Amino acid sequence: MICVRAPRVRYASAQELVRLCAGVLDAYAEQVDTVVRDIWNEQHTTTKWSEYDRLILGIFCFDDVLLSTMDKTRESTKNRGAIYACTLHREICMRLNEAIREYMHSTAVPVRAHLLTALQRVLADAVLMGRTSHMMRLLAQNFCRCRDASGDPWLVCPKHKLPAYTLALCMSQHRRLGVQGELHAVPGDVLRVIVSLLFATTSWDLHPMDSQVEVSVPV
Repeated sequence: MICVRAPRVRYASAQELVRLCAGVLDAYAEQVDTVVRDIWNEQHTTTKWSEYDRLILGIFCFDDVLLSTMDKTRESTKNRGAIYACTLHREICMRLNEAIREYMHSTAVPVRAHLLTALQRVLADAVLMGRTSHMMRLLAQNFCRCRDASGDPWLVCPKHKLPAYTLALCMSQHRRLGVQGELHAVPGDVLRVIVSLLFATTSWDLHPMDSQVEVSVPV
């Protein structure tokens, strides 16, 4: 078993992360759709082992045919965590084959459109929507939620920006640096409350191990 933690990445905002992860999902979805359609349209014989047979048995080698999608995964981490990207790719390919086996077990007459729908659901869960998806792992590793006095989240903030926010508030009270700024007139006790709220943060609702990718790799 290999455990690889999601990399530390300096995202500008949560919106940037969502956009990058959506690009990963689009890349995988397009490639899987193309591969399945091409294999399904091939001529099948009963005398030769084919890619179609491997596909419907859930032992198809997605790792190689989807290799180009790892470029998008690396892009979503700003080219950090190459091992993480490879391990995530292996996990997604394993989940695709598991979904195929589950689908084939549940039907007597496989339908390509139904199979593709099942695979798209797996991809959405693995990349964006799932509790331990690619996006959620990166959220847990690189973002925090600041909470107000009632406990409600009021700011989703990249972790690397918190010190800069605090420094800006402190500098606003400096007698030379902040005298021209609007924050200079804010009472010190109010600023202390703002700083305390910035650091009254919680990580995402994930177990610490959920920010890791775990896959079994044959030796």
